[in-house]
Amino acid sequence: MVDVLLADASHAGLFASIAPHVFDGPVDMGLLERFLAEPNHHIAIAVDAGEIVGFASGVTYLHPDKPRELWVNELGVAPSYRRRGIGRAVLERLLAEGRKRGAALGWVLTEVDNAAARSLYEACGGRTLLPSIDDRPLLYEFSPAEVDAAPAEDEPATDPAPPVPYHPPVKRSIAIDGHRTSISLEPIFWNMLKAAAQHEGLPVSALVARIDAERIAAPTPPGLAGAIRVWLVSDKT
Repeated sequence: MVDVLLADASHAGLFASIAPHVFDGPVDMGLLERFLAEPNHHIAIAVDAGEIVGFASGVTYLHPDKPRELWVNELGVAPSYRRRGIGRAVLERLLAEGRKRGAALGWVLTEVDNAAARSLYEACGGRTLLPSIDDRPLLYEFSPAEVDAAPAEDEPATDPAPPVPYHPPVKRSIAIDGHRTSISLEPIFWNMLKAAAQHEGLPVSALVARIDAERIAAPTPPGLAGAIRVWLVSDKT
């Protein structure tokens, strides 16, 4: 049975037994100790019979003009354990840790021709808004609502528990035309926006980009957050 866990200093001994081709090279125990001691460095590992057979690592960080984000650094699975859901399991565990630590966005880069990685990121809710250009890496983003595994078809489009009507705005980071911008909306509007995007068959970020383009074309453009609220409550029939 394969166990998936978020490693901390107490798990350092597990790194003495790693299946071939999981990491790019041998693990340096001194660097491992420093990594595990960093509160914003994270690594989810898959362990089978005491041997590490897969991992996903990342960093949560702040920036002066953006809320906390999770950067997915590396992911590796032993060849004999591929196509068994190990990659998805460790990535979802890492994304869950990012959400727990308040990350408003998760992101990862991959090569255009890396079909296996692209399939994995899309299965975990990752979306890329940028078309591939030459051989440049693709940026995949995981929004807070998409960090969890994709909901079943019979699950409601909005969160299971209704949002509290009176709640201060929550800031999240959304990509518009390849550039991330912070938007503050009350939870009820975030849920409405998510449901509207699902109804339109679009990613949330694509719907926001459309609203942004419409508000810029208005005679007296409001702020983006205000435009989103107006769009959500207006009669669009």
